[in-house]
Amino acid sequence: MTIIPGAYIDSSFGNKKVNAFSPSPLPIEVSPSWDHMEPYHKAMTKISEANNNLIEISRATIVNILFKKESVFSSQIEGTHSSLNDYYSYSAGLIEQNDDLNENIAHFNALFYSYKQLLDGRPFTLGLIKEAHRLLMEGSQRGENKNPGSFRNSQNSIRMTFFPPPPLQMQDLMDNLESYIQNHNDDLPPLFRAALVHYQFEAIHPFEDGNGRIGRMLISTLLCHWGITRLPIIHLGEYFKSNRQEYMERLLQVSKTGDFDGWFLFFLKGVEAQAINALSLWNKITFLKEEILSKFKSDPKVHTTSSLRSCIDYIAYNPFFTVNDIAGETGVEKQTVNNIIDKMVQKMIVDRAGKRGKAHVYVCNKTRDILSNG
Repeated sequence: MTIIPGAYIDSSFGNKKVNAFSPSPLPIEVSPSWDHMEPYHKAMTKISEANNNLIEISRATIVNILFKKESVFSSQIEGTHSSLNDYYSYSAGLIEQNDDLNENIAHFNALFYSYKQLLDGRPFTLGLIKEAHRLLMEGSQRGENKNPGSFRNSQNSIRMTFFPPPPLQMQDLMDNLESYIQNHNDDLPPLFRAALVHYQFEAIHPFEDGNGRIGRMLISTLLCHWGITRLPIIHLGEYFKSNRQEYMERLLQVSKTGDFDGWFLFFLKGVEAQAINALSLWNKITFLKEEILSKFKSDPKVHTTSSLRSCIDYIAYNPFFTVNDIAGETGVEKQTVNNIIDKMVQKMIVDRAGKRGKAHVYVCNKTRDILSNG
């Protein structure tokens, strides 16, 4: 499909005259082609499988694991270098906070806030986007001077080669985007609509900084908000990070040539890939639980207890932990947890990783590898 995606407007960037691109208001005359049908159905099939297979996993567990993962990968697209292992090590009190981890934590907080607000029934508004942006920017050193929670009031650029709409047109386009998300007055299937919203937001670039991360948050939160995913299981930061150059180029080509075909295909493949990754992650965790349990078969007094299963469930989702962490979360007696962890150390299931205050911090390396590497 080839459509006119917008228009160029005279603007100024510093002392330089530039042609700023103003995307067309939504909805626009764009529709899926036959080439999109197979990848669309593949993506929806994998989402359905993930919805059905992950339904027994608690919402809190999925949020903790997948939001951390998205926070790291989405931030890496913007140049941070901290890893998931760094994030888990920091959460366990084993390493000190740094600028990159600040970015990850701020991203997690903004994503969680947005998701929780929509889950609690709040309508999608520009106010919500601004609040998420404030949390994202105020939590990081590089963002605190970038007008957290406010749309820009000057011309900006993307890598000094692409100039989004000037502030006046930007505000009108954001009002239009809010209306489109609330009413989605077209016949596009929701996955295409999410792809269109992400493109539109990135083309508008309403903030001084943080546009990419907020735009990627929109994808996962809107898929939940629109009922496509029962739980927040689709996050595209990892896929976009792995295909960063193509991701940037696909978005740019929509603005330059109207190539929605290429963008939609790329987006659908990403949704399918991340649904597969979510399923694979939980399959690996399930296998790990069974593997740990099997190592207690020679100890029947412990093997059949609910206390052991509660400890295993916790460890399979939390690579670093203390005895108090498990006891506090599961309700298992502290001494019972201590006895089980001692046995796990003997069986080389977990190791001591350091101390948090006076408490020993333990690590299950297999859990760490699964959560850090997928």
